[in-house]
Amino acid sequence: MFDYARGEIKAWLHRPIDKYYAVLYIDAVFINIRRGESCEKEAFYSIVGVKADTTREVLAVVNNPTESAGYWHEIFGQIKERGVQEVGLVVSDGLKGIEDVVKEEFHGAAVQLCTVHLQRDCMREVRPGDRQRMSEELKEVLKAGVPGRTQVQAYREWQELCERWGKRYPAFKRRQNSERYRLFFTFLNYHYAIQDMVYTTNWVERLNRVHRRVTRMRGALPDVDSALLLLGNAAINMTAYKRRIVQFLEDEETSDGRLEYAWYLWYQIIASVLFCRLATPACKTALIFPKNYYLCNISLHTFWDTTALSPS
Repeated sequence: MFDYARGEIKAWLHRPIDKYYAVLYIDAVFINIRRGESCEKEAFYSIVGVKADTTREVLAVVNNPTESAGYWHEIFGQIKERGVQEVGLVVSDGLKGIEDVVKEEFHGAAVQLCTVHLQRDCMREVRPGDRQRMSEELKEVLKAGVPGRTQVQAYREWQELCERWGKRYPAFKRRQNSERYRLFFTFLNYHYAIQDMVYTTNWVERLNRVHRRVTRMRGALPDVDSALLLLGNAAINMTAYKRRIVQFLEDEETSDGRLEYAWYLWYQIIASVLFCRLATPACKTALIFPKNYYLCNISLHTFWDTTALSPS
């Protein structure tokens, strides 16, 4: 039985995948792995992609013991062999050099570095007494969902922040004019409705929490294969990724459909409340299975917005 499960997970990790992904999210979880006589934490990266139908799937779970960006040439090469031909945007943690690898492997793909990682790095640079103020200023610089806000404007604000804090903490001076920090503001080139969905790797963090839970109880794992089997099994069962992302649908043509869908959701909430209060079975059936299921003329066949994830 264990051999069958092992074979099933390995086959899933090497399965054929789609040709196009609008967004790829890359983030790591660290697990204790034994190699010979030593035991150290190693990085296991999960790659989650947003498909053309606005659902998500886990493309790969890989081990990168050195966290080097050059290793991603091999990983992206394997993904391309499995079918991927085009990627719109890659959202990654702060891997050094990842932007160069993406540029070489996926021509035309943009890169967004995770803003949460940037906030953590900045908070570590200041004293505890300054962290509240630093947090407030970073939130203002990295705010998303504001119509008309541009990457140029946000990067200028970042430089001003570094200039102010650089007077007390020299580490910010080195960051002030670094071109790489523009990659933390790539999300502002996209529609404001989806900016808070593409400026962090939080969608992988949901999966990483599951990974931590299944590995924590086992302590140090005997080898890399054991870790990949555990993480792969958790990834297979991520049913939350199968839900469609309404915000990625076309804004103009489906705006009416979104409103109708919102009314439908409110109807379901009210029905659930009444369901708990009414005891008559006939009433329960009528509330949960209304004759006109497509309330408010809801169209369930909305289409993927081919422009929502294109730079405006």
